[in-house]
Amino acid sequence: MSNFKKEIKDIVKMATAYDVGNNSLFLSVLDTYIAQKKAIDRLQAAISSEELTIDKEYVKGRKNQYIHPAIKELPRHAEAINKTASQLIDIITKLGQKEGGTDSLMEFIRK
Repeated sequence: MSNFKKEIKDIVKMATAYDVGNNSLFLSVLDTYIAQKKAIDRLQAAISSEELTIDKEYVKGRKNQYIHPAIKELPRHAEAINKTASQLIDIITKLGQKEGGTDSLMEFIRK
């Protein structure tokens, strides 16, 4: 099992323990988190598999070199996924209620 799948499984397990595993807001934000992770993976693959620059021809016969667009997009997506992860934690802690036992959420936050 990949680390990401395990991470998602742990998040859902934690949300269930806090009784928000079936909350529509939680599920919506979790879907967004998964989509953002897939986008970041694709951007990273594009950056590592291709040249860091691309050629564009705006005037016939005159090529210009530009930085690969994925390099500019990656920081935006990274910031977005960090905010989404924060939203997931907020939903679990603010809408959920832990019933006894150890607090696995705090352990997860510390990782």
